[in-house]
Amino acid sequence: MADAWIINASPLILLARIGRLDWLDELAENPLVPAQVIEEVSAGQASDPSAKTAVLWASRHRIEKNRDVCQRPAASRGTGGSWRIN
Repeated sequence: MADAWIINASPLILLARIGRLDWLDELAENPLVPAQVIEEVSAGQASDPSAKTAVLWASRHRIEKNRDVCQRPAASRGTGGSWRIN
């Protein structure tokens, strides 16, 4: 799998509000959104019209389980470091 970005709720909501979700497609070769993030953003649809746009975009990049996608190398666990995308 190519390098992927795991997108959380804050940038998803912000970029939807300013109409620039396309930046994620342009900058990340493989943007991925955990199902839990989509649920979190969906909860705000009643009070934030841009949340619907964010959910629609995120649904195209949905992953079910983070642990199936990324794995932290054993050497860096607990010491900061980076994650490896499977």
